Amino acid sequence: MGVRAGTPGGLEAMGLSPLVVWVDEGRCSGCHECLKVCRYSALNWVPGEQAVWPDPWQCNGCGSCQTVCPNDALRLENRSGVTAWSDAT
Repeated sequence: MGVRAGTPGGLEAMGLSPLVVWVDEGRCSGCHECLKVCRYSALNWVPGEQAVWPDPWQCNGCGSCQTVCPNDALRLENRSGVTAWSDAT
């Protein structure tokens, strides 16, 4: 029987934080400061979008990227509340 992300202890058992970074594309200026501090390689620069995109499977929810963002384009969200990735996974 596998561990489900929605079950108590499931995220931790899978090695995932209950928090994940969310990017407000409209506020992202492309300064790359967040890319410099992310030690989990969870952010990717997408030139065509002119914004960073988080990888929810790499993000550890540490908040380092949010701290350095000069435009408040990044914030931590409850992983279970981020629905944009549910269709992609």
